[in-house]
Parts: sequence; structure tokens; C-alpha cells
Amino acid sequence: MSQDFSSAIAALNVQLAKQEREVRETKRLINKLSAMDSAPLPHPNAELDTDEGGTLGALRRDQFYGVPLATAIRDYLKMRRSSGAGPATVNDIYGALLQGGFKFDTKNEANAKRGLYISLAKNAAVFHKLPGGSSDAAAVFGLTEWYPNAKAEEKARTKPKVRRQPKKKAATDKSEAPKASSHKQLPREATNPDV
Repeated sequence: MSQDFSSAIAALNVQLAKQEREVRETKRLINKLSAMDSAPLPHPNAELDTDEGGTLGALRRDQFYGVPLATAIRDYLKMRRSSGAGPATVNDIYGALLQGGFKFDTKNEANAKRGLYISLAKNAAVFHKLPGGSSDAAAVFGLTEWYPNAKAEEKARTKPKVRRQPKKKAATDKSEAPKASSHKQLPREATNPDV
């Protein structure tokens, strides 16, 4: 029997966002007091932390709304990387894009995930599929820029294809033999007036 925890998860995400906001405010206050005391800032990155969705815990509802698919995926993967999570499955990416307000062209979840997988797989210049994953939805993708050696290994493994000329068929069947022309040829003297 499967239970639906989506409402509890949503409530906890709201609570988490509030707690993260309070932590950022506390760090900024500590920095201000330290600066007033001419002491080094204990949290130098506190000013960089924003509600703009720089980390995974702070996905806004409109984070990916109106954003092209490849851009939304790339931004999400960068957020994962910055929070220490790294590459993601198609299921993870799909869930995050929905949570961030991305509108898929289809309402069918399976079709949306399949389209997402196809987009990831076709855009090999930006996204890299990691080995493993038993199905399309469980396939794991990261950014190609994270794996510079993987691209070199892949190129070394593939051999250039040599195009061969197709073999000519021998005319063994009478129907394939060249047919005689229906035009009668004139003697050479008749066609050449100088002779």
C-alpha cells in the first residue's frame, strides 16, 4: 500500500526555506557585528547566499517557468553540483523542473520523462550520460564540462568508419542483362561526311 506524502513534503520544504532564510539573516548579522568590531568576517559567503535558488533547498516555484528546457536542466544540474549532490537521474530532473514551475508540452508524466531523456541524450555537447541506469528514467546525467576526460575516452574508443564501394552484381540473370537498343546503327561512313 503506497502512501502519498506530497503534502507533507511540500510543508516541510516551506519550513526548510524559512529556516534557511533565518540562517542567512543570522550569518549576515554576525558578519555586521564582526565588521563593527574590526574582526574578520566569519561567514564571508553570507552575502552571496540569496533566495534566488542558488542551492537545492531553495527552489522557487517560478525558477524554471518560461525557461527553455536545456537551460532549465543545466541550471538545475549546476545547483546540484554547488550543493554537493552532483549528477541526477531523469526522475530527479523531472521532479525538480516541475517543482520549479517548468511547463512540459504534455500532461502525461511518462511522455514528459521520455521527452526529457531524449533531450538530454541528443544534447551531448552539454549533457553527459553516465554509465549505468537500468531504464531511461533511471539514467544518470551530468554536465559534459564536469567530465572532460570522458569525451576524450569516448572518441578514442570509436573507430572511424570506412566507406566501401558497393559490390557490383554480375549479370547472371537474363532479365538483368543489358538490352539491345531498338535504334538501328548506321554504318560509320554514313554518319561521317568526311570519309
